[in-house]
Amino acid sequence: MDLDNFKLCNDTLGHQAGDEALCRVASILKENFRETDCVARVGGDEFMVYISGFSDRNFMMEKIERILKSFPVFIGEGENSIPIGVSIGLAFSQKEKELTYEEMYMNADAAMYRAKKAGKGRAVVFGEKEEQGQ
Repeated sequence: MDLDNFKLCNDTLGHQAGDEALCRVASILKENFRETDCVARVGGDEFMVYISGFSDRNFMMEKIERILKSFPVFIGEGENSIPIGVSIGLAFSQKEKELTYEEMYMNADAAMYRAKKAGKGRAVVFGEKEEQGQ
């Protein structure tokens, strides 16, 4: 996951506002995933979630849709507020062809960049043409 407008937020409102954005996004992610899931800030404005041991892909897509509906979050006051969105790339591994963590990360990252290129504020699944957006 990569935040949309994060650089604008930092550059316009300052790093304290950027920190607020990161904390708000982290809170949304924590609310939507289990304690046993790996939710982490990878660096800058990127987050990742690694989940193992689930087989219901539709459940995951519903979860992603809920996350997308939580955005944008607005940082700042009034006319100076900046909408922070999220672009999400997803990668799934199946038992027939299990991927390494590194392969999954690279695939999700490629899908996330496709989401950004397609207009931000959406989710793209690696290897699929459909895109979900708000």
